[in-house]
Amino acid sequence: MDSTAVAPAVMLATRIRSRAIRRAGELLREVRKATGDHLPNVKRAAGVPLGRQVAATRAGLSERQRKTALRVAAVDSDQFEAAVEADKPATIPQLAKAGTKPAPRPKIGPEHDDPVRFARSTEGQGSPRVLYQTAQKLDPKDVIRGASAQEKPIIKDRATACMAWLKILIREIRKSETADRGHPKTAVEVALC
Repeated sequence: MDSTAVAPAVMLATRIRSRAIRRAGELLREVRKATGDHLPNVKRAAGVPLGRQVAATRAGLSERQRKTALRVAAVDSDQFEAAVEADKPATIPQLAKAGTKPAPRPKIGPEHDDPVRFARSTEGQGSPRVLYQTAQKLDPKDVIRGASAQEKPIIKDRATACMAWLKILIREIRKSETADRGHPKTAVEVALC
């Protein structure tokens, strides 16, 4: 068989495969998403599938095949037909990419439109959380008793720097709260800042 006879057969096979994967995705879309029904204490009617993931697994699909089928099924019908019936049919990865919706970006207010400042804020929010968790589980007496004479001044310097940073952080939070409320600071708030 020459290569000219193989090319149409390969294109036909690609088109059939694309349609089969799309149909699998369409069928999976008819199965509702699991919403906690898979938990052992949830009562459900006999014969009701647990969700798309379980239905796909029972049909013999891997996680990747399930996601690919759902993505291919998400492609607009006209766009799908045009891509599959083109002189060179679209591949399954191309179709899946066309059916992939970009992940929603986190909604942040206009005050957070600077990505560098947003990243610094996120990092800075984690630092007090780690310090808080450490303070909840460690007794300062144990920290000092277990430290060497050389380590104690370093611990003191770092703790002093943390206290100064936390004091500034609290002052900035209070300023922000006052600005958020939209009224002038009280005398107590001024004294605390």
